[in-house]
Amino acid sequence: MMEFLSNCLLLDLETTQQGLILKIGAALGDREFLRSGRFDHGAAVLELSRFAETASCVAGHNIVRHDLAALADVNPASALLSLPAADTLFLSPICFPENPYHRLVKDYKLVSESLNDPVADARLAGTLLAEEIESLRGMAQAAPDVFCCLRFLLCRDTGGDTRVAEGMKRVFEEAAGPASPAEPEGRAILSALIGRMACRTAVRFLSESDFSTGEARWALAYALTWLRVAGADSVLPPWVRLHNPMVVPLMARLRDVPCDDPACAYCRS
Repeated sequence: MMEFLSNCLLLDLETTQQGLILKIGAALGDREFLRSGRFDHGAAVLELSRFAETASCVAGHNIVRHDLAALADVNPASALLSLPAADTLFLSPICFPENPYHRLVKDYKLVSESLNDPVADARLAGTLLAEEIESLRGMAQAAPDVFCCLRFLLCRDTGGDTRVAEGMKRVFEEAAGPASPAEPEGRAILSALIGRMACRTAVRFLSESDFSTGEARWALAYALTWLRVAGADSVLPPWVRLHNPMVVPLMARLRDVPCDDPACAYCRS
């Protein structure tokens, strides 16, 4: 894992509410990059791209919607914007469904160990990513069918932000476990899992649209991991409901519509 993380550009930006960059912090192996105070944003992004030339992946907390978006506003042609992206925010509810706020996460933010130090926060996101990979490794051992389904759902390019799917491929490859199944097999495994965790006929509510986009597949991944621990002290983070509006209606379809099968233990309970 150390080799994987040492080849990741760990990134953290501090911005105003309007998206103006105040500080840029990054780490790549033992090297660090910091720009703060008054600086030329265009020149800084170019320097950051040169700093990241050897990186195989960019990682951080909420980097897709925040950090990479802010960099794109300055220089949409920056080479680092095409790197696979491993977003620790997206992975947190997947890897820690019983405690999605984890010791390093509070809602959608990192629990920063320092004040206004983006380099330290970038490395903290690397620590979180390492713990998420360890969680996936444990899942691959304890629940290989769930791991297999998550890999099937999250590592496919469905025409959206390809950087996210590519980043997930890197993460799941590092976690190892069962290989990603082909589409028909993956859907069959997912249907069997949902049938055991919710209404046995709930899969009848799944349609092609539930697999057609990255957002839809992430919604299925969040629902699957939540169903595993439903009834325990599990809380779906509010940011998931806000940023992926497909999750709540999907879970309602899977859990709140009783079937007429007298043998269904879930609906008869």
